[in-house]
Amino acid sequence: MYVRQMEHTKGHTQTLTHGQWHPFRSELFLTSSLDGTMRMWDMTADPVGMDQVLPCVHVLKTVDKRNVCVGGGSGKQGGLFPTVCCYSPTDAKKIVAGCSDGSVQLFFDKADFLRGRIATLINARHASPGAVHAARQDPSCGRGAGQDHEAQRAHLAPSRRSSGGSGRALDLGCGRGRHSLVLLDLGYEVTAVDRDAAALEQLKLRAEAGGACERLRLAQIDVESSPANLGLFDVVLVVNYACRPLLPWILELVALGGLLIFEAWAEGNEDFAQAASPQALERLLRPNELLQAVLPSFTVLAYAHGLQEDYEGRDCVKQMICARRTGEGVTSQHPTHLLKRLLATTPDASFLKEPCFGKEWLHAAGAAPLLHFGVEELLHLLRGYDPKAARAEYLARMDSGAPRPALWGVSLVRRPTGATGATETMEEGKIQGFLQAAKLVTSQDVVERGQGWTMVVAQLQACDALQSFHQGLFAATGLSGGINAYLTPPGAIGKPPHVDDHDVLVLQLSGSKRWTLEDGKAAQVTLQTGDVLYLPQGLPHHAAAQEDPLPSLHLAVGLHRQPMAACSVLGALVTLRGRDGPVCGDVLPASLVEEMETRSASFGAFASGRRHWLQQLLSMHLPLVCALEPQNLEAGVLDQLAQELRGRCRELAVLIRDPGGSFGDAPGAARQRALLRAAAAGSETELEDIAQLPMQEFRELAGAAFWARREFVMDQHFTHNGSPTVPSAPAELEISELRPRPVAALLRGGVLRVNGRRWSVQGDALEAARLLLGDQAAAAARLPPAAVQRAARELLDAGALTCPKKEILRTSHSAAVTDIGFVPEGVESNLLITRTLESIRGSLDNTMKAHPSRGWGDWGVVQVWQRPSPVLLVSRKERR
Repeated sequence: MYVRQMEHTKGHTQTLTHGQWHPFRSELFLTSSLDGTMRMWDMTADPVGMDQVLPCVHVLKTVDKRNVCVGGGSGKQGGLFPTVCCYSPTDAKKIVAGCSDGSVQLFFDKADFLRGRIATLINARHASPGAVHAARQDPSCGRGAGQDHEAQRAHLAPSRRSSGGSGRALDLGCGRGRHSLVLLDLGYEVTAVDRDAAALEQLKLRAEAGGACERLRLAQIDVESSPANLGLFDVVLVVNYACRPLLPWILELVALGGLLIFEAWAEGNEDFAQAASPQALERLLRPNELLQAVLPSFTVLAYAHGLQEDYEGRDCVKQMICARRTGEGVTSQHPTHLLKRLLATTPDASFLKEPCFGKEWLHAAGAAPLLHFGVEELLHLLRGYDPKAARAEYLARMDSGAPRPALWGVSLVRRPTGATGATETMEEGKIQGFLQAAKLVTSQDVVERGQGWTMVVAQLQACDALQSFHQGLFAATGLSGGINAYLTPPGAIGKPPHVDDHDVLVLQLSGSKRWTLEDGKAAQVTLQTGDVLYLPQGLPHHAAAQEDPLPSLHLAVGLHRQPMAACSVLGALVTLRGRDGPVCGDVLPASLVEEMETRSASFGAFASGRRHWLQQLLSMHLPLVCALEPQNLEAGVLDQLAQELRGRCRELAVLIRDPGGSFGDAPGAARQRALLRAAAAGSETELEDIAQLPMQEFRELAGAAFWARREFVMDQHFTHNGSPTVPSAPAELEISELRPRPVAALLRGGVLRVNGRRWSVQGDALEAARLLLGDQAAAAARLPPAAVQRAARELLDAGALTCPKKEILRTSHSAAVTDIGFVPEGVESNLLITRTLESIRGSLDNTMKAHPSRGWGDWGVVQVWQRPSPVLLVSRKERR
């Protein structure tokens, strides 16, 4: 068989040197060639081109000492190529190549390329309504229905690289998870439910082998005995399972605008397969039963009932439906789903545009992201906790700019449900001794030995499991904040009623908790695992853990809206108007920051309640925080900003002259509010003068004011939280392999700020940075490769880009590696064995010609290597 890849090249351009099948996926295999590359192939991929050849999934390039991929089959002096290749046997997360120069080159974190192209499932969720047609098939369709149905649903199957990706999917009755793997491959966060623990464990291993385990949530539940509150999903998939009493419950799991895919055995199947029991016969679907169940709440996209010929190796009768749930407010517009999209792997901050943001609380069932952070992970962080040492380390790293430690501070409080006394707080000096004595490792330990204490762990955003989530949220919203964890024993109250001076996203990670919200009248909301509660700034609240067997764990994700609210931008506007000339230098002057903060606080004191416009974001907030510089904004954005601020200047001037009204639940005590209002005396005249400026001048001033606020918030955020931790970049970059990450970037005065790092840039380097950061205006520019390489390296170091990780082990081999493999001991597969030839140098072809009767060679050297520090453990000569 000759394999080729048609997208970028003709496939391997030289002779193949080695190949290996994927250890877990029988449809995947790996090849190496004299052209210097290794290629991953998928046997199930659709053929391409006129010749209908097999496309490859990805290309990995081996490099020489100059970090250049030359290959050894082209006759070039010093060419290097992989002579052998293999996967790590226990997890398939590493790919290793033994090369012609004796080096061993390892590739890591190839999850995106190890997943095969198996997207054969209907996924009409991403098709436009006009492109999807309902396919109805008569129950008496006869033979050939299976092929007809495949043809009818072919237009609904997306490619593997389709824009699917950030939704939630449920695979109900998943078994060993073949469909869960498909959904993971399409980019979904998947909840796989089955009552068989062994099957779920197999699914976990298969997902880990494909590198997609971080988006998989397993739930061992017998839904027929006790249907669980699983939340809402963008896709609900049920295959080969039907329980008639559960049909209404299953339909309720589909979110508005979401997709239901249901396939189960139907009446008539008993002629082809003997039923295991009389109950199994009762589960067979009747004609049109699924149609009648989903209408009128769903729009049917495809439907079939009848004989499926040669379905998975045998004939059968099935009923299948694909339907979208409709109603008031589809997924893309409903606030609860916008909140879920805000917390997705690639955040969409459209929720900030919703009328409820900053004003009303919102409960979104099942909207919590998959963070791989739970009770055991939190307790692990607390092992060996020393309050003074942790705080000293945090402050020292803040001063030095080093990455922050995962732990800042811990407090323990308790106030049993129904108690009338004050909340008890453990002294800081006793916390360390309590944790050491209790030896808390699991949730059950908290129940048995936690003594009713609620553990409040502050500033967790630096820990590995939460850092990328926290960074992505800031990059999308422009709102800084921290992450606190609250671990509460069953039936206990964590903190007494209180008010936060910032917005909070409550992510319920474990157990359940009942929240009391004092919004005019008391409202109660119960959060189950996976739920999210949005609390706007200034809303009084408190929570109590439910009487569950296990404790409650929730994360409180802060969003500090005030620094970017209308009052703060107006404060910057007045401050900049009073200065001569533009702001210069790498950082904002301290005097400017001090005046800007003072004016912002004084203007905010005139807000008559937490819903007042002075405490809200501007309407153009999102496009402004996503732009690299004002010139990148779409036409009209700055005009709308200027028009809004001009009107707000006049309104604020009126408020300063005559505050009036009731302050209600406005933040701050009355005395402090009076002091702040006094500080704004005279500002009404400045505001009116600014409002009278010509439109062009006001437009420039408005843009500069917003940019000053954004720059200040960005500097404060990364000063407090540190820049993202990023892996070291390879010596030579393949620009085509680079991928963007959520990034907070801003350009002012020739200084590019990217994730807290400053880079003085101009000319070609600036244009290259624009291009790599997604500036479409720079895409057409012809840039020198050296400038692109430099910009890519700077952005990689700042965490704005990511690339496949590769490691080269310079072994003591003096000739081509002829065999390679991992020692199958231990889960991590870090032991690596290589064999090479000492007596002959050169390519594998020359070796074979010189020793035609001796197979792979005369004398060989066997070396055993262990990552991450390659050390020669064994060296011996062995006759083959």
